[in-house]
Amino acid sequence: MEPTVTITWDQTVQWLSDPVHAGIASGLVLVYVVGCCSIFARAGWSWALGLLMAVPGVNLAMFLLLSFGSWPARRELYRLRRLDHAVSKAERRYSRAA
Repeated sequence: MEPTVTITWDQTVQWLSDPVHAGIASGLVLVYVVGCCSIFARAGWSWALGLLMAVPGVNLAMFLLLSFGSWPARRELYRLRRLDHAVSKAERRYSRAA
């Protein structure tokens, strides 16, 4: 049997007290949050919603919103496609009449 490794909170705090480890952890969190902000902005929501992905518990709700929610950008795309279809239909009708 392999021994179980247990890491305590004090060991984690001690590990993060080293400036190199804290810098690496901060950099990874920064990349994660900036990426989440970018995803929310591209989906059509405010980029600031990506900041909520750093809050434990809330990030699960935001993930579910991204996964299963209706994206504002998608609704806008649907409206634009309908408008484009109506314009092209009117152009065809006008070209036949001329």
